[in-house]
Amino acid sequence: MSAAPLTETDHDASQVDPAQFSLRAILGLADLPVPDAGSLRRQQLERAQQLSWLRTVALIAGGAAIGWALRDLINPMLSLGWMTLCAIALITSNMRRRKIIAVAPAVPMPLMGSEAVHALLSAVLASLPMLWCLWTGQTGEMLTIWAILSAAMMIYAFTSYTLPILTVAGVGPIGIIASGMLAWEQQFLVAVCALTVSGVIQISVLTAARHHLGNLISDRQAVESAETVSLLLREFEETGSDWLWQIDSLRRIDRVSPRFAHAIGIDAQELQGKPFLEVVAGESWTKGNFPAGLRELA
Repeated sequence: MSAAPLTETDHDASQVDPAQFSLRAILGLADLPVPDAGSLRRQQLERAQQLSWLRTVALIAGGAAIGWALRDLINPMLSLGWMTLCAIALITSNMRRRKIIAVAPAVPMPLMGSEAVHALLSAVLASLPMLWCLWTGQTGEMLTIWAILSAAMMIYAFTSYTLPILTVAGVGPIGIIASGMLAWEQQFLVAVCALTVSGVIQISVLTAARHHLGNLISDRQAVESAETVSLLLREFEETGSDWLWQIDSLRRIDRVSPRFAHAIGIDAQELQGKPFLEVVAGESWTKGNFPAGLRELA
């Protein structure tokens, strides 16, 4: 007769700490210190694409609001042309991501770099109305446009947190351009606020992205652990081993082989979730008369 415990804590010891990931790795510009990092990148891209509809609505609403704010100051055709360019950039980006998700099981680093370039070009395009206000001396409208862009940037960051390169390459340049133009107009306090808002958004997104990567890795390890346990259970049952059980980090029984349940004399379903020490102690569990060996184990 043989007995073999399988514990979740054995697997947890090999987990990767996301806090140790470099900034470049979080952004997708360097390899993650995990196997098959490309598939994790694909999951990041897929999640960002799932929220693309909200990002699209926010950017369309922001563009329309900016066009309305400048309706009496700029030729409507120029405003329409700018909004058309923004729409083309947005549609191209979404189509590109859908194609990558459909055909690529893993996302290589060069594709993440291209996301950064696309986000940077989109940021410059979004900043054109503010540049026009600076050129024409329309300081009041510049502040209005910045307020609209701030709201759009926050929604953009919220919907892109799984792909932080979009926020850093998109929101960052807009914040720098806006603060520089506001400082040029001697709006120093507002310029500092613009830079601060941009910085806070980027730091928040990077923090959320780090946690998201940690969750993806933990989920993958949990699946791998469950698959390993299933294989071991099958192997032990096929080779005639009698006792096999799995406990979680709280020492509760998570899974048992049928032969273990039969040897204990309790149905496998009833054993699920029971403290391991309670099962081993038997009747002495309720009486509190534990053998010395069990007290040491506890």
